[in-house]
Amino acid sequence: MPENNILHCIVILSSSGVVLASFATFFHGTLSAFEITCLQSFIDHGHDITIFSYGDCSAPAHFKIADASSILPQSRLFYYKDGCGKGSVSGFSNLFRYTLLTRLTDIWWVDTDVVCLSSNWPERKTVSAAWQSSHLVGSAILYCAPTLAAELADRSARMGENISWGQAGPNLVTSFLREKELQSEALPASTFYPIPFGAWHLPFLADCTPEMERRCASAFALHLWHEMTRRAGFNKSALPDPRSFFGQLIAKHGTGNFFNREAPCRAPYKAWLKKQPLLHRVGYWARKAIKNSEDGGNLSS
Repeated sequence: MPENNILHCIVILSSSGVVLASFATFFHGTLSAFEITCLQSFIDHGHDITIFSYGDCSAPAHFKIADASSILPQSRLFYYKDGCGKGSVSGFSNLFRYTLLTRLTDIWWVDTDVVCLSSNWPERKTVSAAWQSSHLVGSAILYCAPTLAAELADRSARMGENISWGQAGPNLVTSFLREKELQSEALPASTFYPIPFGAWHLPFLADCTPEMERRCASAFALHLWHEMTRRAGFNKSALPDPRSFFGQLIAKHGTGNFFNREAPCRAPYKAWLKKQPLLHRVGYWARKAIKNSEDGGNLSS
């Protein structure tokens, strides 16, 4: 697809007639109901979002799709070769995100596991991102001036394909901002990361809805920590409890028909809990685990 067509896809007016912010993302494979809900939330809040893909990702007909080859050729695509992220395309998505931000101006990058919570959006700065923990700036939601994005793309490319989880994502972004003395530009975690990775399960549990509402009260977006759901064996196509925070988001954005209503949703979560017996049987340890993930850790790509 020619570049001018891509630009047209991104700046075209949304169904409401007014675009409040423009976003782009990358997806490789088949979208699940989980990602469809996240993407639909941006549209419903009046924003514009385009999915870059190398082929058919089974997106709903009203979603905007662009050819990822116009940003990077598919021959550049790679997967994590070992470690906790083995088989994931997230390492490549880092290079893709920086390259896209170099090529397309006035565009925010957003991962497909981010839910939009507001029609308002922060004003762009030279670099716009938020802390995901006390020492790491997240890369799941990112705006970057083209000159700086080009530097990030170059550094990511020079790292090659034999990289570890997070190395070319939050680790690179954080060290880059510190080097440029731009870390003070980063927004507080509550902006985009109201829950840390250790609390990834809260949006899917009905009894945690009040806590989620409290945490998300002033947030623009909610990062759902896809990697944690993947490691836990969580079924993203199973319809969550409608009383849960994510269940309420599904109802709000009308994506329930994309979910499998027959598939068990809680079983994978309970299987994960068996590996962490103290985490939820003793409140102290639950609070400690969440606090530790707020203080550090890296579950973004």
